[in-house]
Amino acid sequence: MQFKDFLSENRQDKNSVLEFLTGTLNLDQEDFNINEDLSVSLFVDLDISNNSASSLRRIPVKFREIQGSVWISNCKLETLIGLPAKIDGGVYITNARITNLRYCPQQLGDDGDIVLQNNRELVSLEGCPSDIPHDFSLNDCHKITSLEGGPKTVGHNYKVDTCDGLTSIKGMPTKIGKHLALCNNRNLKSLEGISKMLKECGGKLDVSGSRFTSSIMGLLVIKGFTGIEYKFGGAEATKAFEIIFKCRKDGKDALDCQEALFDAGLDEFAHI
Repeated sequence: MQFKDFLSENRQDKNSVLEFLTGTLNLDQEDFNINEDLSVSLFVDLDISNNSASSLRRIPVKFREIQGSVWISNCKLETLIGLPAKIDGGVYITNARITNLRYCPQQLGDDGDIVLQNNRELVSLEGCPSDIPHDFSLNDCHKITSLEGGPKTVGHNYKVDTCDGLTSIKGMPTKIGKHLALCNNRNLKSLEGISKMLKECGGKLDVSGSRFTSSIMGLLVIKGFTGIEYKFGGAEATKAFEIIFKCRKDGKDALDCQEALFDAGLDEFAHI
């Protein structure tokens, strides 16, 4: 959307922009500057949570820059339109009504995270930044069925926890700097295709509470995994993960690992 159209749709003038910033967001005037085109340069965090802005369905001004993070929680916001392309912090969205991440800032600060929690209307990660400097976290977003549209690289941790609709890992990053957690996703049954997507992970794998039944052997060829945590996921899957990581430690190839899984009666887990 062009900025001119955005203003026309929101019927903005300088006084109404000022009223939104000082009245609705409770900002001090030294916290921002209203530019000639009525866009806003914000020198602090943008916080839309548990305040007079919580009833907003959309942000009624255009932010040119935000020298901080974006905090959205416990509100009716349905879209991220109005946010700038670049911010100096991260994006934290909890219990909002967004359905995707269109208009999310694409460039974050050096320690910037994307944290999405309890967003029950979120159906897609479309619009997520490709590169996340720090953590990516997706929790209790039950309409998400795959990871498509998500980040391609994550500098620190990548966590997907308790997303009941998740059935596929399609869309997983190519590189994760630290730990990978796929926990308590009760309908995610396999890691089919993981080695075609994820090439490097610098920490441990935590799949606690996820009951995998097949196709986990792709983990054998991903660089960097340092260990596995697997609790409350079933005896067969636990044994299969143990075999795969022992094969990694011993330098075994895929054929040797498949044979070990077959010998243990774990044929379904041997698929890549």
